[in-house]
Amino acid sequence: MDMKISGSGSIPGGEYENVKVSGSGRCHGNIKCKSFHGSGATHCTGNVECTEQLHVSGSGHIDGDIKADDIHCSGSLHVGGSAEATTSLRGSGSTHIAKNCISHGTLHASGSFSVGGEVEAEKVEFSGVVNCEGLVNAEEIRMNLGYRNPSRVGALGGSRIVVEYTHHGIDEEGGFYLFGLRFGRVKSSDKKKGTILRVKESIEGDEIALEGVETPLVVGKDVRIGEGCRIGTVRYSGVLEMSENAAVENQEFIG
Repeated sequence: MDMKISGSGSIPGGEYENVKVSGSGRCHGNIKCKSFHGSGATHCTGNVECTEQLHVSGSGHIDGDIKADDIHCSGSLHVGGSAEATTSLRGSGSTHIAKNCISHGTLHASGSFSVGGEVEAEKVEFSGVVNCEGLVNAEEIRMNLGYRNPSRVGALGGSRIVVEYTHHGIDEEGGFYLFGLRFGRVKSSDKKKGTILRVKESIEGDEIALEGVETPLVVGKDVRIGEGCRIGTVRYSGVLEMSENAAVENQEFIG
């Protein structure tokens, strides 16, 4: 059975085929369904579990956990528990997850993204401002961040980790490749050397390229410490490259 709210209304917890809320809707209790689409102002007092897509736009507030094959959030979303996606999780605007965020595929977040626990995915892409109390763990992590409001995470772990400034002026001739990834040199008039990410514990991976990062420890194979970085100790087993505009207290070759 499908359930639909248009304008203002509420639905009880239960099992449904497709749930659609447009306008102002409230769901009481746990919802299990094939798909859930909420637009406008949606408030669910329990968990929401979908076998296919969960899509929330406008203002969404889920008191419990959310789980779906594909989770897509745009606008403002607050999750009181954890979020888990089988294939992909996409958040744009303002997304707050009180506990853990897990995607067994990709995680892409832009705007403001906050997680009270840990983040785990195959591939993570962040742009804007990120705050994560625990570990961000993925095979590949790429963070493209602004310098006005520094992001914060507990730790970063993965195979390939890239943290870079959001570039507004790119010098194409001065660009370079690292680990098969294209980077642009910021034009001298546009250089931003402030901190864009503070990592409380450590960054650990195989291939690591950083700009504007503060952390006590970086451990990797091939490591590039770029502009604006302030690092306590770098431990590497392959190649270490450091910008003259980076500050590193200790270097340790562990190969």
